[in-house]
This record gives sequence, C-alpha cells and structure tokens, in this order.
Amino acid sequence: MRNRSCKKNRWMDLSRSAAVLLLSMLLSTQVYADSLENVQQDKDQAENDKSKAEQILQQLESEKSDLAVYIGDLDNQVSELQGKIVDLNARKDELESEILTKQEDIEKIREQEEQQYADMCARIQFMYVNSSGSYAFPLFSAESMNDILNDSEYASALTRYDYNMLDQLAKTRQSLAEAEAVLEQDLAEIEQVTDQVQEEEDTVNDLLMAKQEEMEVYNQEIANQEQLVAQYDAEIQAAASQIEAIEAAMRAEEEERKRVAEEQKRQQEEQRRQEEQKRQEEEERRRQEEEQRKLEEQTTSSDTEDTTEDSSTEEASTEESSTEDTSTENSSTEDSGEDPPSNAMVWPVPSSYRINSPFGRRESDGGVVTANHYGIDIGCPDGTPVVAAADGVVVLAQYSSTAGNWIIISHGNGMYTIYMHASVLYVSAGQRVNGGDTIMLSGATGATQGRHLHFEIRVGGYISSAYSVNPMNYY
Repeated sequence: MRNRSCKKNRWMDLSRSAAVLLLSMLLSTQVYADSLENVQQDKDQAENDKSKAEQILQQLESEKSDLAVYIGDLDNQVSELQGKIVDLNARKDELESEILTKQEDIEKIREQEEQQYADMCARIQFMYVNSSGSYAFPLFSAESMNDILNDSEYASALTRYDYNMLDQLAKTRQSLAEAEAVLEQDLAEIEQVTDQVQEEEDTVNDLLMAKQEEMEVYNQEIANQEQLVAQYDAEIQAAASQIEAIEAAMRAEEEERKRVAEEQKRQQEEQRRQEEQKRQEEEERRRQEEEQRKLEEQTTSSDTEDTTEDSSTEEASTEESSTEDTSTENSSTEDSGEDPPSNAMVWPVPSSYRINSPFGRRESDGGVVTANHYGIDIGCPDGTPVVAAADGVVVLAQYSSTAGNWIIISHGNGMYTIYMHASVLYVSAGQRVNGGDTIMLSGATGATQGRHLHFEIRVGGYISSAYSVNPMNYY
C-alpha cells in the first residue's frame, strides 16, 4: 500500500507540472491567435481597399482609352482647322498682294487723270485767252460738255486732239471708278478672311485647351489611384510580414510544446522503467522470503501449511493484479499523450464528389478563356458540412466580399488549405483542428453565382495564388 501511495503521489506531481506547462502554452497560443486575428483583419482591410482602388484604376484606364479616341478626334479636327488656316492665310497674303498692286495702279490712274484734267483746263484757258469773245461766251454759258461738243459752231474750233484728250480723260475716270470698286471688294474679302482665320485659330486653341485639361484630369486621377494601390500593397506586405512572424512564433511554441511533451514522455518511461525494476526486485525479495518461510514451516502440521500456502498464493495473486493495473494505467497515460497519425488528406465534402470546375485554365460558355482557376469547385447544396482536409491551425476565419465566409488552415511545412463561400463558420483564427473535423457549412457567399465549395491547396505560402497547386494531386 505504501508503494502504491508513493507511486500515486509521483503521478500527481507529474500531472500538476504538465498541467501548469500546458496551461501556460495555451495562454501563449491564445495571445498569438488574438494578435494574428488583428493583423489578418488589417491585411484583409488593406486588400479590400486595394481591390477597390484597382477597380477604380481599371475604370479610369478604360475611360482613358475612350479619352484617347476623343483626343484623336480633336487632333484630327485641329489638323483640319490648321490646314484651313494655312489656306486662309495664303489667300489673305494673295489678296494683300493684289490690293497693294491695285492701290499702286489706282494711284497711277489718279495721277494720270489729274494730269489729263490739268492739261484740259490749260487748253480751255489758252483758247479763251487767244480767241475772240464770241468763242468764250458759248463755252462758259454751256450747261454741259456735250453742249460744247455738239455745238456745230465750236466743232470746227476744237481740234481732233481736244477730242482725244476728252475721251482719254473720260476713260481714265471710268477705269479709276472700276479699280476702286474692285479694291473695295478685295478689302471687304480680306477683312472677312482675317475674321475667319481668327475664329478658326480661337477654335483650335479652345480644342487644345480642352484636350490638355482632360488629359491632366485623367492623368492626375490615375496617378492618385496608382499611389493608393502602392500604399495598400505596402500595408499588405507589412501585414503579411507580421503574420509570418506570428506564425513563426506559433510554430516555435508548437515545437517547444512537442519537445516538452516528448521530454515528459521520456521521463514517464524512465520512471516506469525504474518502478518496474523496483517491482522485480521486490518480487525477488518476496520470493526469497517465501522460500525461507516455507523451509522454516516444514515442521508444522499439514493443515497449517495448507493455510499458509493459500494465504501466500492469494497475496501473490493480489500483488500481481496490482502490478497489472499499474502497468495498464501507465500504458493508458502514455497513449493519451500521443497525437494520432495523419498520413493522408481528407476529402473536404464527404457527401459530394462532384467537381463543377477543375483546377487550371477554364473557359466561358463562348469558348473564350477567361481566367486561371486556382482550386476546384465541389458542387453541394447549402448547409452541407465541410471538414478540414488535415490536422492544422486555423490562421484565418472571416468574411470577404470576394471569397465570402472563408477559412485558411496551416498544416505545417508551408502547406495551407483554403475553403471559400461558406454559409456558416464553426472555427476561429488560432484554433487547432484535426483532419475530418467539421469547420463550416457550404453556401454561396461572396463573388459566386452557384452553390459550391471552392477548395485550394497552396504550398510555400498562402499570400499569392502563385503558390496554388492542383488539389487532386493529393487524392
């Protein structure tokens, strides 16, 4: 009894030590889980903001393409107007040259008319001074030049030269009047052309200004969105670094837990070995004592001897039973400290093996390749249980506008499994799960048009889809 009491006390001391150690590890794990969840939320928010900024940027790029077409039309209009301005300026230069020539011609005609008029006046004055009064009176009393020319009395007095001079004067004045009329038309036309050139130049300037303003607006908007995308990228990378650090700490904590568990197991085995050795030594001592006792009792009566032998047999049986119970208890304790082996992946939807969309490039209904599919879509009704594909730690369990309700599980050695579009989540970040544990119910949340489970396996990391591998390679 005393030996069994000592054994029990030693087991209680070991259990208390193990409980304290495990409690401290669990508290530390919970702290890591809370920190991981907070950082993951920041990362998800940054990814969501980045997605919105990229959508705006894509829209601006699309609008910029439309703007490029619009600017091309403006440039065509500008080129056409500039060509028209060149033609108008050429016409203007031509008119100005013609006007200058006509002005010079008019000036010459005017000088010629003045000279002819002066010569005519001198001729009349000469006739008046050198002729009798009878010639001068009708001349100055005539009401018009025709009266003078038609007067037969003076026809003989005017020589043919005088007729020629009068005729040249009349033609000169007629030419002068016609030249001045054409000049007025040219001046009016050049004024109209000048106004038209100015109007076309103003239009060109307005178009160029509008083009410049549109380009500046879109370029500024695009620059702003690109800056936002870069900022969100930096936030995502920072959050990813923090997640890596937390996961590294969690891995170190897990390794330490395993080391402590193995050390505890080793100590327990050593203690069982020592106890087994003591038990064998005790049995050997009892056997020798029993043999000595039997020798000493050979002189007693046969009844007494039989009684002693029965008592000895009963005691040996009781001791053997106690030893077997202790061995069974130790074996049970040893088995409870080991994790069950997990050598294969569990199918995530046990009730459905229908794959609606396989891994890799997939096509639209029209046969046009639209995108790469980084996982498989397993068709199943709403509310279908979804299980963990293997043992691991949940690193993310939350809602996303794209993935809906989704979960990421770390299985160690850089392997992660991802489950998307759930209707209900049963686990949270930091929680340890076993392969086959129900972690969610299927649904159609997030960016999806059908009820299914989107299932991915990533090796080497989970931040980028570049780590995705074909899940069917594991089944």
